[in-house]
Amino acid sequence: MSSSEGEDSPEGRADGAELANLSGDALDKAYIDREIKEHQSMLAALDSQLIPSAKSEVLQRQLVDLRAETAAQLEEARRVQHEQNQREILSQEPDITWGP
Repeated sequence: MSSSEGEDSPEGRADGAELANLSGDALDKAYIDREIKEHQSMLAALDSQLIPSAKSEVLQRQLVDLRAETAAQLEEARRVQHEQNQREILSQEPDITWGP
């Protein structure tokens, strides 16, 4: 799911407005959190509704392919989120220097 999907819904517009008020690390964190949430919702819809209700084999294959692509994007977003969390933890560690 791209960052623009879901932005026509009231929730998507609200999320976009919140992002517009952020910058730097706060923007990065909020954006990746939103992407993870959107990809999880898309996977849930694909698994519970779209794939099971697809009548044609072609459509079902396309939805399965879309699911694989969405899952890969979700994993990438989680990797980025993990890196963000690690950077945040490291930035909060006290600076211990030895010397006179």
